[in-house]
Amino acid sequence: MMRNSILAVATAFMFAAGPAMAGDTGKDASPDAGVEGKSSTTELRRSLLTFDPSKDVSIRQLVRPAGWVSPPHHHTGQVFLLVTDGAGEMELGDNILTGGPGTIMEAQPGEVMIMKNASDSEPLSFLLVQIGPTGEPNFVLKK
Repeated sequence: MMRNSILAVATAFMFAAGPAMAGDTGKDASPDAGVEGKSSTTELRRSLLTFDPSKDVSIRQLVRPAGWVSPPHHHTGQVFLLVTDGAGEMELGDNILTGGPGTIMEAQPGEVMIMKNASDSEPLSFLLVQIGPTGEPNFVLKK
């Protein structure tokens, strides 16, 4: 039930955002370059918000292999992450959020995080919805 509600919210964002941004390449430096196993990122939509063109919404589906751990990074906008399959762990400083399918996790802009696949044997799939400044990358690796 919660999963359907979140997918409905993501769909609403897609329609509220209006037409897809022209010229959007969907390219972002990957925070997990070099990870072994099946890993994919599919940008489902990136659009300007019609009620605030200084912001855009990005909706991406990510699949990460068993044992995957991202390097420390932060997102340039507010992030909502919905685990759709597997078990995920989001480390935000001393706070660790964990959950399986249907779990929603949230991170604020600029908040340094590490995302992990909590399983050593199964892939992790999640839907990531980010609302942030137009024209900025979705995330920045911590230096």
